Amino acid sequence: HITESNATASGLQLRLVNTSGATYSYSSFAELGNNGAVVTQMYADGLGTGPLGTSGGYFGSFTNHPIGFFTNNLERMRITETGNVGIGTANTYTGLTVGGSIGFTNAATPMFYMFQSGASNANRMIIAHSMTFPTYGLQYDDDTSDRFNFLSNGTSVLTVDLGVSNVG
Repeated sequence: HITESNATASGLQLRLVNTSGATYSYSSFAELGNNGAVVTQMYADGLGTGPLGTSGGYFGSFTNHPIGFFTNNLERMRITETGNVGIGTANTYTGLTVGGSIGFTNAATPMFYMFQSGASNANRMIIAHSMTFPTYGLQYDDDTSDRFNFLSNGTSVLTVDLGVSNVG
C-alpha cells in the first residue's frame, strides 16, 4: 500500500519512465491475482514492439479473463476473453451486445453505415429476428440494384427497390 496526503495541483503520481530508444522502449504496470493466474497490464510502448505492433498506450488482460469497466462500483461495460463487448450487460452473445437503449444525436449524418465502401457489396442482413432465426428480417441487396428485402425464412415477402423506384 502507498498512502500519502498531497494537496498540490499535481496530486499523487506513480510513474514508470523508460528513457531507452533502442530495441525495446516500453514501460508497464502489471497487476497479478491468484499468484499470476490473472494478469492485467498497462503499457506505454515507445517503439511498437509490444502486442499492438505500433507505438501507443494500451491495457488489457494478458490471461484468458474478461476486463470490466466500472463507475459507482457497478459494472457498466465488459470485454470478454473472446473479444465480445457488452455495454450495460455482462452476458454478451455477439461482437457488441447492448443492454438498454442506444441514443443518437440530431446530427445530419447517417445513424448507421452498412458497408465501408459503396461499390459491389455482398447482400447483408440489416436486422435479423435473432441468432436462432437469422433469415427473418430486413436485408440489403446490393447485387443487382439497391434493394431492401423483407425476408421470411430467407424468402423475400416485400421488396423496396431503390434502383427502379419500385415497391412490391
